[in-house]
Amino acid sequence: MRALFQSLGITPRAALSTKSPAFRALKLALEKLSDEKIIALMAKEPRLIRRPLIVLDGKPILGFDKGALESEMERLKK
Repeated sequence: MRALFQSLGITPRAALSTKSPAFRALKLALEKLSDEKIIALMAKEPRLIRRPLIVLDGKPILGFDKGALESEMERLKK
């Protein structure tokens, strides 16, 4: 997972689904989590990874962001 995040130029924190019920159930203090701890949590509970994770032309789009997705699709058409 670390290699994936590094190759996409994102941090584990950016890929963490902090609004998910799975994250809230853990009752963790986000500011106290290291990247290593976040990756370990994601490996144990994949629902903590923001989805979808879409890569268009090497650019990651995390979570459902219709505007970002449409913008990237439009850019790729040019």
